[in-house]
Amino acid sequence: MNSPRERLSAALADRYRLERELGAERFIVEIKTTAALQHPHILPLFDSSTPDGFLFYVTPYIEGETIRDKLNRET
Repeated sequence: MNSPRERLSAALADRYRLERELGAERFIVEIKTTAALQHPHILPLFDSSTPDGFLFYVTPYIEGETIRDKLNRET
């Protein structure tokens, strides 16, 4: 049997490429919060769904450093 990650990748293959998994109890709240925000410095929510029983959401990929790296550098 395929792993959950493989099943999700297959379910999204026609639209997205799965880069990595994130896990949190607050995931649904995060989706709702992100969808409600509109600001030039906040990534927009492009899509969310539950294919094959997996909850996911999509935001644009922004090339550059992580927030942690920026905070470490600039405090």
